[in-house]
Amino acid sequence: MSQSVHAEYLRRQIFDRLEIARDSLHQIMAATRALRVCAFRALVGSSPANTAVTSLESLRHDRDQIVLKLEAWKIAFRRIQGSLGPQLWCSCFPASVLWAHFSIAKVYTETSLGLSQECYADHHETFEEIVEAAKNGLPQMLEETKTASFSFEACFLTPLYLGALKCREPILRNLMLHYMHFTKAKEGLWHRSECIRVATRVMELEQGRSEFISADDDFRSSGAFIHFHDVMAELNYRSEGKTMVDVTYVLYRPCEGRSWRYMKETLVVNE
Repeated sequence: MSQSVHAEYLRRQIFDRLEIARDSLHQIMAATRALRVCAFRALVGSSPANTAVTSLESLRHDRDQIVLKLEAWKIAFRRIQGSLGPQLWCSCFPASVLWAHFSIAKVYTETSLGLSQECYADHHETFEEIVEAAKNGLPQMLEETKTASFSFEACFLTPLYLGALKCREPILRNLMLHYMHFTKAKEGLWHRSECIRVATRVMELEQGRSEFISADDDFRSSGAFIHFHDVMAELNYRSEGKTMVDVTYVLYRPCEGRSWRYMKETLVVNE
């Protein structure tokens, strides 16, 4: 077997394994999303009518199980990496996409039951890996030969957006925001312009660079460094020729009479 034929055979074998890794990661990510929703309802103490709130003990068990699955996925993924070699690995588009999504799933799983927003500071290296994956993978998105045979509904927009919401390092957050501009305009249900607008606004508010005044004027965020427990953006809509999105910022303040605050506003999305 010639070297070129052998190299092509090896590439196809690795590609098949990356597709298996993708399918497995999809399942883990779905479990992470469900965990975050249940954890939020349990921590805040609110849930839709006729819906039982899952106990924190049960959620901790679910979280630990997902963490174990992520670790197993990582080990299997590293084996694929070893078979490809460092030089080809750095230019492997599917690998960059998968690693970015694995990294953000890891962060969101491990922090799902935390009330202190400082826990995200412990994931500095993981956020760095998301940025590095986007840096390596985004230039290859324009090369159809590297992307046509590998489908992933959302490439880099989702991990960059979710990372920008939770990363506590200003330089890394700015890099995530920067790379979001080079993603596809729409990745699955995610819209680039909307994600950029929401992430930018969150960073402005959390860093005290912009003011938020609640509708009843009982809360102001002006000049104060805050960290939101969660950020929820509704589906965007058109109004008066503009694209709008309603956003709710959830703030946890245990030292105040009202531990949970919901800050709501409508943002105009720049298109």
